[in-house]
Amino acid sequence: MLTLDAVRSRSWLMAVLSATAVALMVAATTRAQRSNSRNGRRDAFGYTVFDQSSGACSFQFTDIRSTGSPVTFQAPYALSGDPAADDDGGAVVALASPFEFYARPVPALVMSSNGYCAAAGALNLEDGRDFSNDAWLPAVPGYVPFASGSATYSVPGRFMAYHGDLLARTGSAAHSQYFATCPRASDAFGSEPCTILQWSNWGLAGSSDTFSFQVVLYHHSFETVTQIGPGDSSGGAHATIGMQDFEARSGLLYAANTGGAVPAGTAVCFFEPRFPAGGPVTDLQADITGPAAALAPGDLFTVTLGATNAGPSPATGVVLNLALPSGVSYQSDTCGGAFASGSYPLGALSPQARVECGINARLNAGAGDIVGSVAGSETDPNHLNNSATFALTVTDDGDGVPSSVEDAYPGGDGSPPFAPGDGNGDGIPDSQQANVATLPMATGNGWITVELSGPCTTLQSVLAVTEAVAGGGQLDPAFVYPYGLVGFRIPCAQPNTAVVHIYYHGATSVPQTYRKFGPLTPGGSPALWYTFGGAVVGTTRGVPTTTLSLGDGLQGDDTAVDGVIVDQGGPGQPGNGEGIPSLQAWGLTLLMSLIAGAGAWLLLRRTS
Repeated sequence: MLTLDAVRSRSWLMAVLSATAVALMVAATTRAQRSNSRNGRRDAFGYTVFDQSSGACSFQFTDIRSTGSPVTFQAPYALSGDPAADDDGGAVVALASPFEFYARPVPALVMSSNGYCAAAGALNLEDGRDFSNDAWLPAVPGYVPFASGSATYSVPGRFMAYHGDLLARTGSAAHSQYFATCPRASDAFGSEPCTILQWSNWGLAGSSDTFSFQVVLYHHSFETVTQIGPGDSSGGAHATIGMQDFEARSGLLYAANTGGAVPAGTAVCFFEPRFPAGGPVTDLQADITGPAAALAPGDLFTVTLGATNAGPSPATGVVLNLALPSGVSYQSDTCGGAFASGSYPLGALSPQARVECGINARLNAGAGDIVGSVAGSETDPNHLNNSATFALTVTDDGDGVPSSVEDAYPGGDGSPPFAPGDGNGDGIPDSQQANVATLPMATGNGWITVELSGPCTTLQSVLAVTEAVAGGGQLDPAFVYPYGLVGFRIPCAQPNTAVVHIYYHGATSVPQTYRKFGPLTPGGSPALWYTFGGAVVGTTRGVPTTTLSLGDGLQGDDTAVDGVIVDQGGPGQPGNGEGIPSLQAWGLTLLMSLIAGAGAWLLLRRTS
């Protein structure tokens, strides 16, 4: 009970405060008109608020009067010998599990008899007796001392569950209770621990109503919820529901002094930025970098795969994946060998955190794209940035034709028209495929593409040659070669069969006869011009082609059974042989290597 003088002094204060509140309400109303709804409001820190009407915040009042620990409010002053223990006081409540408020840990708080919780751990920091609620947040707490010269203690960091001039009635009580698994699942995280603080059967000054309300503090998501029970007929006409930070710089107001704004059955949920309404949200992003210089077969190189969590929530179950093209082999990494199997089970990644790993690899043949990706357990609305690609640039993908030559193929023929650099029309640049090579015809009549399929997949030493060069100066006496000839080497052991498709770009048709210069018996002698019967002439994707079926040590292979097929030939038509033209330097080098290899093999065989 208050003394008569105290009541008069308090009435005068309430009159002054009410007048001030009216002025503030006008300003607040003007500001509030900028928003069509309380739901979705956000403060500068990033907290958002939703009520039960939004579907993002549920009402589930858990009455702890019979199970919770009693909370006794203490008034830090006395008027006329009356300690007024149940009015305008505070009580320190220690929290049994970690809790954060505006990113600061709060091990204990002061529960006020006037319907708010202050982020303070002692009554000499916050005495709980602030009965003058604010009409707009953030605001610096301020109230007039009841007795002249009496000290006041208050902090801005507060959660206003139902902040107003509350008075104890018959049967009034306050309780707190910790739950390892909250009976009211959080709206941000689901099952998690919570602490419930409850005011039971309190009333507003000047009203005979009594009502109950509670605060639910969640210890994983740090969601904070106020729930209004039955009793207050004004519906919040003289109370503030909101929160603000420790410096009164950022605050989030749900309602203040608005009749009917918080009727019985109202739940108001304040979501911490890391754990928004609806559950944790991440934004996992992958990035990958690699060597700027072009690579040659056999080169070692390093790619760096990075992952960032740009979302508001911590990411769990994070896995980084790396996909290497067939011509690239893994060697080691800087993550303790985590990518030996192609994936790195990272685990957790905090908001705005980043991790990266260097992967060492070797280019064996061909080129292609190295793809890195990242995935986690939480909702990730933006999947477009979950993967990243690094395209390897190679001087030669292993087929012997420089990438710059293969990329120079202009395209335009074929059906549908082939893209530049894609001589077999499969949608992949030939410079990235060790089983496809495209180069100019030796006769200058267009372009030629060699495509290898079947169980043997690697082309080597591909070159376009003229009749004179193919025969080592010995011209074919009965045939001419309008599209020149093509030579290649294929690692292909018995009993496998290499299927070779040769595209003649710019030709309307090709001669039916496929001619070769070499030994009739693989590995034998002498070398001569002959017709190869294992060739089929046709059209592939709108381009004239010749298809060869070759085997190690079978006719068409210049060498005996050695695990490699060496072949050169082309479609010929009856006519006189041609003169000896020149050959590109890179093609001449490959040809000399083939001739030298075959000559050495023959010499060794004869010596044996």
